[in-house]
Amino acid sequence: MLVLGLCVISFILLCVLDIILEPYRLVPSAQENKTEILTGFFEFLIFFGIAMAASSALKLFQHWLQSLEQFYTMEMNNFNLEMNLLKNQVSPHFLFNILNNVHILIEEEPKTASKMLMNLSDLLRYQIYDCESSVFLSADVTFLRDFLELEASRRDDFRFSIDHSGENREIEIPPFLFIPFVENAVKHSYTNSEPSFVEVSFCLKKQELEFTCVNSKPEMNEICSDEHRGIGLENIKRRLSLLYPGRHHLTIENAENCFSVLLLIQL
Repeated sequence: MLVLGLCVISFILLCVLDIILEPYRLVPSAQENKTEILTGFFEFLIFFGIAMAASSALKLFQHWLQSLEQFYTMEMNNFNLEMNLLKNQVSPHFLFNILNNVHILIEEEPKTASKMLMNLSDLLRYQIYDCESSVFLSADVTFLRDFLELEASRRDDFRFSIDHSGENREIEIPPFLFIPFVENAVKHSYTNSEPSFVEVSFCLKKQELEFTCVNSKPEMNEICSDEHRGIGLENIKRRLSLLYPGRHHLTIENAENCFSVLLLIQL
């Protein structure tokens, strides 16, 4: 009703102005009948409606852009919060096991105990102090190696490998991008009755980084893929969608004797 009222008032004002300015026309206008006035009113109504629709569409588009910007800001804030939580998260159980092993080895194998403490020191320094918005891939690989060496020092019949192939150049990546996969590989490969392993590899080819993580799977440990990679899996998927939208591919396979992760990232 308000818009219709504005239309009527605007048309009346135009008619009044037309009458007032009539004496000043260079070419006098012909006398209009009621039908012509009504036709002119409807024409004015149509043009006024088009103008109002265009204005409303513009306002809606501006509102959509603002909402999209707010949503993106919220996603980035949430991502930064998750990064800070991940950066400051040190498993008390992990620290307890490492320090307990060091305590046992101090007298029997002091060199091994000293190496464990150095690995733990390097791991914590990287996790707490050295990480920024991006890190060198070599630094993240060293972090993973320290983590796996600490695990190997406290477990029997556990072996691991970290391979790096492809182009020999340094690239920057977001920190802690691969540790959720490695943590879960270590956790779910654990067994007291048989040897276990974790194999990690990085392959850099032109503008693509290929990451694979394969671990042994105990016979009695039947775990579905999502449960197996439960720790941080949803977070890592969300991080990948934010950091590499449309530029990554994640494949998780649950085979009979092993579990594997393949992550392709377009740099």
